[in-house]
Amino acid sequence: MKWTIIKSQEDVDCMNEMFGEFHDCCLKEVSFSTGGYVADNLSMNVFSFPVARFLFQRQMRNPSVIEVEFKDIIQINIKPVEKDQGVDIIGTHLYLEEGIFFWSEKDYEFHDSDKDKYTWIAARFVQWRERDDLLGGKMVYMID
Repeated sequence: MKWTIIKSQEDVDCMNEMFGEFHDCCLKEVSFSTGGYVADNLSMNVFSFPVARFLFQRQMRNPSVIEVEFKDIIQINIKPVEKDQGVDIIGTHLYLEEGIFFWSEKDYEFHDSDKDKYTWIAARFVQWRERDDLLGGKMVYMID
């Protein structure tokens, strides 16, 4: 499955339109890596290369599932919904402002004061790919 790199506002608009502005979808899973690790010789790589992948599923076809990868992350905020709330997203989209990509589960701008009440991410690099093979409830990132 080939990644599509988002480089411009036109690319952002294309992805948003293709995925229906995230209408009637849910953020199924999130995977995050800091980039740090300890090698076999116990030396530590302390350089940060943060990467996150968001897996979205929606109630429409072509595609039903996309995976969005964020690199060079500026900040990420994960806010689980309350137990009595639904996880469905009515509509939002990816923004590009001054070279920074921003996605939020609610249609908020990056600078809004209420943004920390929701899951959101800001990064300098974004790419996405269709993943209809991942439709359903089976875990993708947290395999035991």
